[in-house]
Amino acid sequence: MNNFITRKHLFLLSILACGLAFPAGVAQERNRDMLMDLDIPLMAGLIENTDEAMVFDSPDGRIINAEAQGQITAIKTFEYYRSVLPSLGWNINKDKQNGMTCEEPAQYCIEATRDQESLLLQFNVNNGTSKISYSLFPNS
Repeated sequence: MNNFITRKHLFLLSILACGLAFPAGVAQERNRDMLMDLDIPLMAGLIENTDEAMVFDSPDGRIINAEAQGQITAIKTFEYYRSVLPSLGWNINKDKQNGMTCEEPAQYCIEATRDQESLLLQFNVNNGTSKISYSLFPNS
């Protein structure tokens, strides 16, 4: 009987250990930190939309898409990221103020590079809510 109890306890402990080592919320936590993976701060007043988050590691590099929105004007978010990105090592190649044509429906956009990665930010407003799309992909 003692061996049965010991085996039962070992079995339950192993299940508990697996649950602690591989918690169910890992993927969900990763989505909350998508902008952290991009090494880009979330502007105050914006909320990250975790349903639109996607990360993919390819042989050429990582691909990350994220989205945030809030009750801030698109021009303010554009100006914020236009000033913050260079301090984080991003080189702004093009933006709306320098003749870049943004994809519809974006009113503003920024294209930047850092190391072997490119970043595209697109800013649009719908019914007073600004939405920012963040796309990171390997340089071609």
